[in-house]
Amino acid sequence: MTEYPHIVQARDPWGNVAQLSPTDAYGEPSVMPNVLEVGQHVHFVVEASEPVTWVPFAPGARIDVTPVVGQVVEFDWVVTESQVRLRSAFLFHAVGEGRFHRHGEHDDTVQFVYEVQPADVESWQAYAGA
Repeated sequence: MTEYPHIVQARDPWGNVAQLSPTDAYGEPSVMPNVLEVGQHVHFVVEASEPVTWVPFAPGARIDVTPVVGQVVEFDWVVTESQVRLRSAFLFHAVGEGRFHRHGEHDDTVQFVYEVQPADVESWQAYAGA
């Protein structure tokens, strides 16, 4: 049986550790209690079972974070307006060096989910029904 690399741990700057699910192609969503704001810097540390290419991804949003190779790596994410929503996901795909991958194009994924507010909090509260 083929051994694929997998994510060992992923955490954000508040000490939140994401749920891991190597059998789920996009990871188990880990909804975090922190509310983020546009312009905020978020620092992640991710670790795999072996060196992989880490590919950051934010569905429906533009991000300025490039892939990095390593076993334990750190990423800084600056929250953008394109990520304003009640459940904004930030994912890390782990891609091993092998020819084949557990989920076709990647081997494992971890997914952090946060509420992201715009700078104008009053209008966001009206939109979100707070």
